[in-house]
Amino acid sequence: MTARASLLKLYIPIALLILATALALRFESSGNRPLHADEAVQAYQTWQLSKGEGYHYDPADKHGPTLYYLSSWLGQLRGLDPDELAPRDLRLLSIGASSLLIVTILSIRKRIGSIACLVTATLVAISPLCVIYGAYFIQESLLAIILWLLAIAIWSYFEKPKQTTALAIGLLVGLAIATKETAVLHFLSLIPALWLARPKTPREPIAKPSRIIAALAGALSVWLLFYSSFFSNPQGLVDSIAAYGKAISRSTGQGHEKPGWYYLSMLWPLRREGVLWGETVFILCSIAGLFLMARPKAICQRFTLYLSLQGIFSLLLYSSIPYKTPWLLLIPYTLLCPAVGYLVARAWEGSKIPWSRYACLAILLALFADQGRKTFLATNRYAADSRNPYIYQHTSQPFEKLAQRLTTLLPRNPSIAVYSPDHAWPLPWVLRNHPKVGYWQNLESFSPSHDIILIDSRLGSEDDPSLESEYSLELHGLRPNTLLQLYISEEA
Repeated sequence: MTARASLLKLYIPIALLILATALALRFESSGNRPLHADEAVQAYQTWQLSKGEGYHYDPADKHGPTLYYLSSWLGQLRGLDPDELAPRDLRLLSIGASSLLIVTILSIRKRIGSIACLVTATLVAISPLCVIYGAYFIQESLLAIILWLLAIAIWSYFEKPKQTTALAIGLLVGLAIATKETAVLHFLSLIPALWLARPKTPREPIAKPSRIIAALAGALSVWLLFYSSFFSNPQGLVDSIAAYGKAISRSTGQGHEKPGWYYLSMLWPLRREGVLWGETVFILCSIAGLFLMARPKAICQRFTLYLSLQGIFSLLLYSSIPYKTPWLLLIPYTLLCPAVGYLVARAWEGSKIPWSRYACLAILLALFADQGRKTFLATNRYAADSRNPYIYQHTSQPFEKLAQRLTTLLPRNPSIAVYSPDHAWPLPWVLRNHPKVGYWQNLESFSPSHDIILIDSRLGSEDDPSLESEYSLELHGLRPNTLLQLYISEEA
């Protein structure tokens, strides 16, 4: 039996092992950190939708509706009570989307080769960025699988134009737009990547009117259904267009400004308060893989270059925008993984020196071991720690103690006042079922007339004598450098 035949025989067992490892890492990660403020905002909207209160798209500070509808439908399918949703229940959709991405990668073996496929899938399965945001209740993991499927569908269309493929492209474009506004940036990165990789020119016309109509019909139908909240809110269609003006305004930073090299600095070696991070081997291998693909000849080589170039161009686009958060790196990162897979496959299959394969294997194991170690640190000991470069302003672990404390007080039906510039998310999620709670963004209208008072440390504190005499004080962590002062009256 040849080496190639042996690999094909082992492909399915190795693929299943990769998928099982990915699922195990993501399920573990999903239970190791409280909800981020952004996750809680998404969770609150999902909860409202699941309870039958509907959903209206908000262009000011929200994203597309697919996450909420799919999560709500998944909860209904599982028979979950919306009031009992836990972080792991919410994150299940992201885990599913992330796992589907790995299955998708494993299914394109004929396009990029068996070895490249397994290496790429392993990197997406175990890399810290992919594990964390593959179990995070935000749009990124859902958008990642949609964009990967779109990239594959577009390439397939150029290989063999078909009306069904055109329809699939339209549906995927619509889903991407209905998931997050940043999908447009990925469309922009896909165009030059497709042109530079130069897929095989089809024998029949690409822009056949019936196929264009099919693609447009698919995209418009998804846009119409989701943004109109399934025809219950026609204003959502207008708002979905207005959202791009808001997105341009937000892209200037709005408190989240980072330098152009921010995303690369996450992967380059860095030490945070004694903890060493960085993915130097991954960066070097992806660069080497891109250089090897500089002159594509084989179809599999062109397709791998096509994916990798999308990763490069989307990374450049995100880096050029002042507004930056770690999860925006997820999609460019996954698209760069095939370059590493190509490098390993080229070194393994093209080598004529027997011992060089062992050296290649040693480098590969070192890469996976390094990724695994960083993932262990990022999802366990530093799961919600400010020293973790893969997370951003994450809710502190001590917040869970505050949530438990409030849970013991809520059965007494106390009145609660929250003073915070941003509602102290994820606090509104914790208090979502409590009818007697109010939120204020400053202390100008402060009044010690509630059973429980929470004051965000960013607002300072009220020096009201009655607070000291009539309330007991507790301090709880919210997020890095932010505390919540919890005042509990004797009646609470």
